[in-house]
Amino acid sequence: MQAVVCWCRAERAEFLLTLAADHVYLVCEPPGEPYYLGRIMEFLHAKNDTSGPIDALRINWYYRPKDIGRKVQDTRLVFATMHSDISPLTSLRGKCHIRHKTEIVDMAAYKRAPDSFWYEKLYDRYIQKNYEVIPTAQIINVPEHVKRVLDERWKYILVEQGRGKELTSAVKTCKRCSGYCARYVLFAWRSVPACISFASPRPVWGARLTHQAATIRSIVPSVNTRTT
Repeated sequence: MQAVVCWCRAERAEFLLTLAADHVYLVCEPPGEPYYLGRIMEFLHAKNDTSGPIDALRINWYYRPKDIGRKVQDTRLVFATMHSDISPLTSLRGKCHIRHKTEIVDMAAYKRAPDSFWYEKLYDRYIQKNYEVIPTAQIINVPEHVKRVLDERWKYILVEQGRGKELTSAVKTCKRCSGYCARYVLFAWRSVPACISFASPRPVWGARLTHQAATIRSIVPSVNTRTT
């Protein structure tokens, strides 16, 4: 596991960061606004020389509701995204905690803790649309072989809003053949919002996702709901 101790002169604080999906605050623009929130994807060395010092980070951003034009009363709610950038190490301002809603046992107590945020949706900034984020452990209404692959490869899936109940409800079977029967759009998400593959025929962001998208499409066919 890669680790680095970062000294934040602006805040006069020293804290340990690791590559294991640490969540952090970053300096905002303009100054005076709440800090940006992100997850560390990787540490970057100066001039791409691994023997040199680390001077930048690849950050996967979380959006606050106001960042996407939403007004909510809960100041601890954030939205996961596929948006990532490279930020200088000097932009770090501290560590924070961001958890999926299902990982929180006592929401009221969690929100009373300092530097704690939660999410349950992912925001696509290109089409300006939200997707539900559902732990694969809660997925029931899918074919057995699909469930097995999801559990092995991903921690979360993304679905169109309103489709989550269909996947987490009891398994549907065809009255004629007793086989699995459903229609859904499924997105596979790794344990952290770093890499998402589409099961539906939509564009895939990043060349490295193409193979994963093809894999998921092959195990999750589009099956029309039967009425028999």
